[in-house]
Amino acid sequence: SNRATLAAAGNGSTATLSEAGAVSYGGSAALAVAGNGSTATLPDAHDASDGSHATLAVPCNGSTTTLSEARDTSGGSCAALAVSGNDSTATLPEARAASDGPSALIAPLPATASYFQSERTTLYQAAFDQLCAQRLVYDCYCRRADLFAASAPHASDGTPIYSGRCRALSPESRAALARERAPAQRISVSDAPASHFLDAHYGAQTADLARDCGDFILRRADGNFAYQLAVTVDDAAMGVTEVVRGRDLLASTHQQLFLYRALGLTPPRFCHLPLLTDASGRRLSKRDRDCDMGALRARYTPEALIGAIVHLCGFTDRAQPMTAQEAVALFSWERLPTADIVVASSRCGL
Repeated sequence: SNRATLAAAGNGSTATLSEAGAVSYGGSAALAVAGNGSTATLPDAHDASDGSHATLAVPCNGSTTTLSEARDTSGGSCAALAVSGNDSTATLPEARAASDGPSALIAPLPATASYFQSERTTLYQAAFDQLCAQRLVYDCYCRRADLFAASAPHASDGTPIYSGRCRALSPESRAALARERAPAQRISVSDAPASHFLDAHYGAQTADLARDCGDFILRRADGNFAYQLAVTVDDAAMGVTEVVRGRDLLASTHQQLFLYRALGLTPPRFCHLPLLTDASGRRLSKRDRDCDMGALRARYTPEALIGAIVHLCGFTDRAQPMTAQEAVALFSWERLPTADIVVASSRCGL
């Protein structure tokens, strides 16, 4: 079959309800999840791990149906999948053959273009220079450990809200710090207007970037461009129109929208999903040795795993094996919960 179904995307360090859905059915390829591990793969789907953050379906084959995660399917012979990570080598090497159709692309044409982040530094640099030209970027010499140790306010995810300390350094102080260590570069949001967007699942979202986020890093001290800049540039360059990902990245959307506006780019539509947690509310993650795709494959058939996920989402009264086609017929954004979903066991006991 040339049919490819994009079931879902992982979300950085968090295992989402859809991250468990890396399955295949029949002769079709089910493009589901690339999670947070360096070896996560999909059975029979020909690709799937990006080291940190898998997102995004993108329009495919001109007017054909967009491969939106966990929602739409494409019956054509062309599948497009974009994957983003938060380091310079978070890429998808296997995904050059992402579907069993004759025209598999990581992103829209040209097929010869590079979609490895480590090979896209020129694009990130151009966007970075554009922001520098607007006098929005400054050197920051603060160490991460110092920020977490400070008594400054923290965001809901525990990340310290940057105070802007290095934004107002005197030339003498800046020169002295430069002799000690290389700086990172932050973008100033001190004058940013209130940020608003309508999430397709969680509704209206508002943030005051200066208060709720603070100036954020564009390029790390090691010279690598940070996730927020890379994902914004990549998504815009690939023509991404919809982003479906875990709700732990809901707040990051405001930072990305700020960059879209500053760079004169058209933002995509965003839709965030609830997460899988244990009974204490901790988000499931492979870094915490929770259940990974290999363990799920060893314990469940594809149909049993799909049925378990559909039940967790509240679409059926009990878990029962089903095909991906049957799951798509039951899926409803309106019935999908907004609260995180508690699983019986983080060790694959869905």
